[in-house]
Amino acid sequence: MQRERARQQMADPGLFITMAIKRRSAPPTEVVEKGQEYHRFSFGFPVVIKPHDGRKMILAENQSEVIEATKGLKSTGYQIQKYLRGYTFLKVRIEEGYIEEGHPVYVSGAIRSLVKLYVTQGVCNFTLTVATNHVTTYVIGGHLK
Repeated sequence: MQRERARQQMADPGLFITMAIKRRSAPPTEVVEKGQEYHRFSFGFPVVIKPHDGRKMILAENQSEVIEATKGLKSTGYQIQKYLRGYTFLKVRIEEGYIEEGHPVYVSGAIRSLVKLYVTQGVCNFTLTVATNHVTTYVIGGHLK
């Protein structure tokens, strides 16, 4: 049962990023649930809007662009995330509970606690999307295999 709950959490972008925020692994992010009327975020522009239904991400430079971009997303939910200018984006595979080799220590070290959490819950094969500037590494998504 715990394994199934962990798999559902990773499959749902809103639940996954909420868990990553709680574990201090995510960049500044606000999750807007399906049907939620108002939201506030406490970080500046530009921002990236990630729809929870799989549509492409949207870059917004100001509040009016955020309002326009999110009009049609209230029925699905979305997340607003600080735009990570200058970061490199990587896919890191976890096979049988082990982080694939070849990634720098600042990447594998940053995701280790999150990997351990999922592995102890029985989810051992997945991919994490991370963003790094070679000093700070954030987890910005997860995908089950």
